Order: sequence, then structure tokens, then C-alpha cells
Amino acid sequence: MNLVKCCKELLAVAKEIDEIMFPHTSPHTSFSSNESNDRKPSDYQVFKEAFINELAKTAVSTIQSTLSRISFPFSRMSFMQSPMGTYNADPAANLQIFGFRGYVCDKCLTSETHYVAFPNAKGQGGIQAGHFCDPAKAAATSGLVDRFRVFRSLQDKIPTLIKQRVDSRSGKNNHLVALMLSPQEEIIRLPNPADPSKPKIVFPYSKQTHVNLQPAKENKHKWDYLRRAITLGTTPLSDEELINFLQLMRNATFGVVTVHKNSDHEDNSSHDWLSYFVYIN
Repeated sequence: MNLVKCCKELLAVAKEIDEIMFPHTSPHTSFSSNESNDRKPSDYQVFKEAFINELAKTAVSTIQSTLSRISFPFSRMSFMQSPMGTYNADPAANLQIFGFRGYVCDKCLTSETHYVAFPNAKGQGGIQAGHFCDPAKAAATSGLVDRFRVFRSLQDKIPTLIKQRVDSRSGKNNHLVALMLSPQEEIIRLPNPADPSKPKIVFPYSKQTHVNLQPAKENKHKWDYLRRAITLGTTPLSDEELINFLQLMRNATFGVVTVHKNSDHEDNSSHDWLSYFVYIN
């Protein structure tokens, strides 16, 4: 809602009502020369002032109610000042984005995509957008009989929402990157490609989405893009492959794939499996 427009409309309505109810007080109505300017207010003037005061109270109440229902997705610290002295409402504008995660709130039934960005300072590990639940929306959806069905429906739409964010950044030129992990590697650290001197982004191995692949048992055509990425280090993704990967990673643009070895999988490792950190670039 445009609050300025709302206020202007309320003032216009007040003026119209004023002219209808009190036509003799119109700005174009003149007073006779024998009327005193310091006379006491007449009954209609008192009524007019009371009416306008009540209208003003109603307008303020409406505006406050509207503001209380607006969900602002950014914290106060997210509004970053630019060199020109203006404020940027997009907290990701000054960040180096690594990827995205999908999220559905089970309280306000809102689906969102949250960016995951490289840290700006040592010790951060990474920067991720969060969800700010709208109390009014949560209250409105609390009584839905089919809440679970709506929740699942929103979850099913997350891969498409993330794909839109990814495509807007890459121009639909998406690649899947696969990095081999050392055994027992709990902390995954990736350098910032824009500036390697900056702090690395950190992912705890145990907290990522894990997918286990057994090449001998899997549909080779379905997982062909994963095989290409693991073999070549990186591979382009089609729209279908991108959606499949997002679904596989449970609505994230990155995760861990563990390949269980067989006679068709040759490498120099003595382990029966190899893990890879895979992500969309």
C-alpha cells in the first residue's frame, strides 16, 4: 500500500465531505464586512473540527495497522550505505554470493530462497539470509485445515524458485563443480573466486545434504551430469539437470555426493568410497 497516496485520498475525502456538510465555509465564500474575525466558534465549526480530528485518528490507526502487517525481510544492519549516501535495501548487493537454499516456514506458510554468501571478515564462516516470520500471516494461516498439503505444495515449488534465482545470476549458463574431499574432512573451506585474499567460506561436512550413489545400481542416464562433474571437475547443466540436482540436494545449490566404488569406477584411493562437495557455479 502507498501510504502517501492513502493520506492524500483521505484528505480529499475530508475536503469533499466538508464542502457537502458545510457549503458556506467554502474558501470561495466571503464573509460580510460586519462579521468579526475573532468571534467565538459557531456550532458547525466545533462539529467540523471534531469530525476532522476523528478522521485523522482513523487515518493514523489505519496506517499503523498497515505497517504492523508489513514483513521486512532485512535486519537493520542489512541496509548498507553506498558511497553516494543512499541506502540499499538489498543486503546481498554488496556480498559475494556462493549459492542459495530454499526454505518454507511452517508457521506463516511462506516459501523463500535464502542466499549463502562468502564472509566479509575472518571468523564468520559465511553469511546467510534468514526468515522473518509475519505474525499476522501466521495467525491467519493457523486455522487452515489443509496446512500440511499447502506446506508440501510450497516445498515442491522451491526448486523452481531457486532455479529462477540461479538463472538470473548466470544468464542460464549454469555449471556443476565437483571437488574431491579428503577422508574424515569435517570442515570444507572454499576460497572466494573474486578475491582469494578474502576469508574462505566454510561448510561443516556433517551438516550438508548427503547423497549416496552406487554407479552399478543407479540409472546412468539420470545421474550422468554427476558422473561428468566428478570425472571432469565441472560440467554444464541443462534446465532438467539443474532442477534434478536441486531436488536431489533437498532444495540447495550445493551438497555432498558420496560415490561407492565398483569395478567401473577406477581411482588411486584405497577407500571403498569417495566423497565430493558439489555446487552450482
